[in-house]
Amino acid sequence: MICEDVLADRIDGDDVERQAWSGLAHEHIGDLRRIAGLDDPNAYQTAMQYYESVEAASKLDLVMAWANENEFYQSSKYIAHLADAADQSIDPETARDLRSLSLTRRITFRQSSFGDILTELDQNDLLEWNGNPLAIPDDEE
Repeated sequence: MICEDVLADRIDGDDVERQAWSGLAHEHIGDLRRIAGLDDPNAYQTAMQYYESVEAASKLDLVMAWANENEFYQSSKYIAHLADAADQSIDPETARDLRSLSLTRRITFRQSSFGDILTELDQNDLLEWNGNPLAIPDDEE
């Protein structure tokens, strides 16, 4: 739905808000094209440009607010679940970034890791995971 709204220019709000949602839509487009085997670096680059604009215009607490919006969180969470299913653990710093601290880090993680995760899942017919791979470790609470 968000992709349709962005592509049809139906996102309300100020410029930063539209850029954040546009970034998420292009992030999803990149993911779906990669899952379909249609590598599309332009979708991720477009998402990165939107996210860089949001981060440049925002204070850290506003960036964290975006990253904690349900749609943004779920987008990171499903990648983390896929990584877990592929037995490719996410280090604590990256998990923290994906959880709440960086919109741009979402894209660099996808660019560097998502293809390998999908390959592993495809080659080994894996799709099981345990728990929440983005959960806050006990020592950080």
